[in-house]
Amino acid sequence: NIWIGGPKVFVFNKQTHQITPVDSVIHCLGFALQGEYMWVATRYQGLCKIHCRSGKTEAVYSYKLKTPDFPNGELSLVYVDRKGHLWLSFEQGGFCRFDEKSKKVQLYGPNDGLACNCVRSIQEEESGDMVIGTSKGIFRYVAAANMFVQLNLDEKTTDLLLIAQQPIVYVFWNNQRTRLF
Repeated sequence: NIWIGGPKVFVFNKQTHQITPVDSVIHCLGFALQGEYMWVATRYQGLCKIHCRSGKTEAVYSYKLKTPDFPNGELSLVYVDRKGHLWLSFEQGGFCRFDEKSKKVQLYGPNDGLACNCVRSIQEEESGDMVIGTSKGIFRYVAAANMFVQLNLDEKTTDLLLIAQQPIVYVFWNNQRTRLF
């Protein structure tokens, strides 16, 4: 199936060519597949966990609900790593790793080497390290050290987006002198 997000969420069944709305979710900003579940980052509802086959919303997590203790703001990105952790970015700033089983939220910021917590994109490497595109540059998350290292092209590089199509990662950036799109 193909999940389609925007003001509403739909699922396109490739076999039957039917489009089915997912009525419980609105204002989708991103998807991440984890086993039988689709995680949906939404503007107003927070993080929604939807069973792929039934389309039923199994859980909703949001700063408004105070469970778990997410940063304030609207969720803008969700990513699932190989260990099953959810990585979340929030529009007003805030980046965290969420373990659904324990409900533990680990916030990341300058003390962890992440100078900008407005994350736009994530790509995990085979090592478990991740390349993070932010509004202030590229960072590498070093999993073994649980910290970030900045990898900017130069100090003026901003608005980075990573698009991965293994084995190639495309990087788009904007700075005062150069634009690559």
